[in-house]
Amino acid sequence: MITLRLEVAVVHDAFDLALEAPRFLLWRQGSDVRMSLDETHVARVRSALALRGVRTSIVPDDVPVAPRRVRAVGTALLPAGLEPEDLDIVDVRTLPLREATERALRRPVRYWPLGARRRSRCRALLRGTDSLLEIRRTAWCARETLRANRRTLRPALFDRAARPRPMQVFASERALTRWIEG
Repeated sequence: MITLRLEVAVVHDAFDLALEAPRFLLWRQGSDVRMSLDETHVARVRSALALRGVRTSIVPDDVPVAPRRVRAVGTALLPAGLEPEDLDIVDVRTLPLREATERALRRPVRYWPLGARRRSRCRALLRGTDSLLEIRRTAWCARETLRANRRTLRPALFDRAARPRPMQVFASERALTRWIEG
C-alpha cells in the first residue's frame, strides 16, 4: 500500500472520476487529507488527479491508529466539522461494470417502467464517463463534534464491531469532492 498526501487548491473537474483504483482508503485528520491504495494503481491515479488540479506527494505514513475518541459510523458523506485530533476514514470500492449497471437499472416494482434517469446513468456507466462507488465511513471524534454532526455520524458505543453500512454513490455526484473540500 502506498500513501499519498492530497493538496487540493480548487477542484474544477470532478475529483471522483479521477479515482480509477478498484479499492482505496481516504482519511482526513485536521486539514490533512491522505489516500492509501495499491501500488499498481498509483501512477494512473496520480496522473488523473494532476489533470484535475490536485497535487499529490508520496509519504511514508501508513493508516493512522484510531485516537482515543468516540467511534462513529457514517450515515452520509456530507463534510463534518472535525477538530484537528479527530480522524475521518472513508473506505471506497469501485463497483465492477456488471454490478454497477445492474444496480443502475434495478426497478422498485417488477413491471415498473424503466425511467429516463436510470437509462442515462446506465449509458454513462457503459461509456466510462461515470462509475458507481461503494463507500463506508468511520470517524473517531469528540462528543461535541458528534452532537454537531448528527445527520452524518452515528455513535457506535455499545457495539464495538459495528460496521458502517455501504453507501452507493455515483462519481458524477461529486460526493467525495465535497467530503475532501469540506
